[in-house]
Amino acid sequence: GRVHSLENVAKWAAPEFDRMGIKYETLFNMKEVDGKNAQVLSEEGGAVKYDLLVAVPPHKGQEVIEKNGLGENGWIPTNRSSLHMEGEHGKNVLV
Repeated sequence: GRVHSLENVAKWAAPEFDRMGIKYETLFNMKEVDGKNAQVLSEEGGAVKYDLLVAVPPHKGQEVIEKNGLGENGWIPTNRSSLHMEGEHGKNVLV
């Protein structure tokens, strides 16, 4: 329900967008892009025209990782400080 997932960024961005006359939509679940007509269609049946569309697809883990027992839900468990894979082989693997 805000213009950015990070609250502090959203608190800054919404007033800036408003000040610059940039229109934005929140709570819009993108279904598909109609490039021919320069619009984005929502799961709910709505449509929004665009001049420039920048979209980031949902992030998901890879099936091969789970199938090979390297991590759950397709993600490799990683030490945030060292970026090494956690577990018995972690000291030799950077992710």
